[in-house]
Amino acid sequence: MTSEQTPRASIDPSRHGSIDAELKSLKLYSRRLQSLLTVHATELQVLQRLYYKNKNQHRGALFWRNVTEIRRFLERVEKLNLLDSINGLRSTFYDTTQKCRNDALQHIG
Repeated sequence: MTSEQTPRASIDPSRHGSIDAELKSLKLYSRRLQSLLTVHATELQVLQRLYYKNKNQHRGALFWRNVTEIRRFLERVEKLNLLDSINGLRSTFYDTTQKCRNDALQHIG
């Protein structure tokens, strides 16, 4: 699946403001998501440890099925790599070659 990028100059200038506003809000949401995923990873580690310690003792209990289901669900959420997907989406709107050249020029001066 390849998508061709449209240069900013070819987009109607009246839309630049709304596009920039959406990209700014996406950046804010990606930062919030990063902190939430950090907490999620910690809680998943705690749940996995509880599961490991108690799986033999509570295997037949009805509530343990719910614990197992939640554990599987949280692992699937972690495997989605949501933050990488959002950052990839954001990076498609920026020219990476331009950034590299600017960084190189800043280090020279």
